[in-house]
Amino acid sequence: MELTALLCGSLGLFLLAADPHGGRSTPTTAGWVLALLGVAGGATVAALLGCRGTPGRRAAGYAVSAAILAALEAALIKSTAHELSVSGLLALLDDWQVYALVVSGTASGLLVQAALHAGPLTVSQPLLVVVNPIVSIGLSIWLFGEHLHGSPATTALTVCALAGLVVGVVALTRTGPHALDIRTAQI
Repeated sequence: MELTALLCGSLGLFLLAADPHGGRSTPTTAGWVLALLGVAGGATVAALLGCRGTPGRRAAGYAVSAAILAALEAALIKSTAHELSVSGLLALLDDWQVYALVVSGTASGLLVQAALHAGPLTVSQPLLVVVNPIVSIGLSIWLFGEHLHGSPATTALTVCALAGLVVGVVALTRTGPHALDIRTAQI
């Protein structure tokens, strides 16, 4: 229970303290290219790490990969919604971001299922919950030019909240069941 409170409180504090704001509604082409390369690289490395190893390692790799792609989905949805509001539905169907959203959404969904199947929920769920908003904030800063509050107190609070997230995730993955003993499982 304490770990759950630590994770939820740290995540809420992180999002509140970071509070991205400002920026532009349309990312640059160069921004998209670099973001897509970074996301594809990070998600691929994490998924490859999830292909082998212990169930916990496999669940972690797939969960991190899924969370990275889910963060990309959020950026694509933001950009697609803007395009829809400005240009309408027909113009939206000519936009590459709609199709990238379908591909990333499908891949993310499959990776979430792989993470949940590969290992303990105590590994995959915290990573899915924590990695997604952190990568989303990074993408919002990179693509949309949003800014974080820059005061020293807010920066310190953001760093402390991030540290609480890391501690909570590590502690949670060590406390839950890591394997199902079929001999003692009740159906």
